[in-house]
Amino acid sequence: MVERYHALREQYYGRYTYDISEETLLRLGRQYLRREMTDEALTVFKLNLEFSPGSAATFDGMGDVYAARGDRELAIAFYQQALVHAPDNRRVAEKLRELNGA
Repeated sequence: MVERYHALREQYYGRYTYDISEETLLRLGRQYLRREMTDEALTVFKLNLEFSPGSAATFDGMGDVYAARGDRELAIAFYQQALVHAPDNRRVAEKLRELNGA
């Protein structure tokens, strides 16, 4: 999947043939997460960070993946990164409070 995305992005990015934007990958990652397909969601979110390294929403999504997997420490780390890029995100701040037991 990742190799195919790279090829399509290289060939079509900016030509309005395929929607391979940050938002599209976010939606796809969230769909995988809703279906409890955390490996696939993580792959998509990592791919999104490759092309949008400052994406608060993607760090948030990765935090959600790790939270769903029960990996508290990684969830916290990714939620903290989301807040670096979007300090006013109340949803992420609340998730951090929950994970920190506050």
